[in-house]
Amino acid sequence: MGGAVGLLVAQKVDLAWFVNVEGNLVAEDCALVSGKTARMSSDMFTTTGFYRFAERLKQSPRKDVQAWAQWYPKCDPAAIHQISQSLVEWSDSGRLLEMFLAMDNKAYVYGGEEERVEYLLPMLEGVPAYSVPDSGHFAMVDNPAGFYDAIAAIVSSE
Repeated sequence: MGGAVGLLVAQKVDLAWFVNVEGNLVAEDCALVSGKTARMSSDMFTTTGFYRFAERLKQSPRKDVQAWAQWYPKCDPAAIHQISQSLVEWSDSGRLLEMFLAMDNKAYVYGGEEERVEYLLPMLEGVPAYSVPDSGHFAMVDNPAGFYDAIAAIVSSE
């Protein structure tokens, strides 16, 4: 959710660079979590869905998901549900991608292999895209050195 929020804020400020780190841009970006959350009723999510998902996060062996498992239970379930609905609306509308493509000095960073974002890369229309090896969705957690190498490559490419 942070990438979309950052993109919306970026529309109101003058930035030297905008680096999207696997932030939502299109409907497919909501397929795993936000879409499922948004499709649940508020009551179902706040009484059951939120807690079930928090438990599933704890069961993951992945380092990035374990970090998420630490953060997630501190959130308000009703807020997560409302934010997910908004994120799905923004992503489905195509406005996030339009905003991102209209920006100057932008790049897209994603964790792991290209197949994770192969649906998106053609839509980026030549935007520089950087993969952080040995990482998942939270590349900065899984491979901090690789993540910061990617950011350094972006800002030094100007």
